Amino acid sequence: MDIDKKVKEALLELLGREELVDEWINTKKWFWDDLTPLEVQKKPNGKQEILTMINRISYGDLS
Repeated sequence: MDIDKKVKEALLELLGREELVDEWINTKKWFWDDLTPLEVQKKPNGKQEILTMINRISYGDLS
């Protein structure tokens, strides 16, 4: 399963390089109880949850 196109575009805008996007997508995140974004995407509303987190990160909100 691939990450949603809209999620990938948002990550590319935030991170600036394709290889960083791929790394971010495949790395477990503490703020999702050690799930990867690919795993989060499978949950109901997972895509929106990822986009919300990307938005928060872009504004420096890591709480």
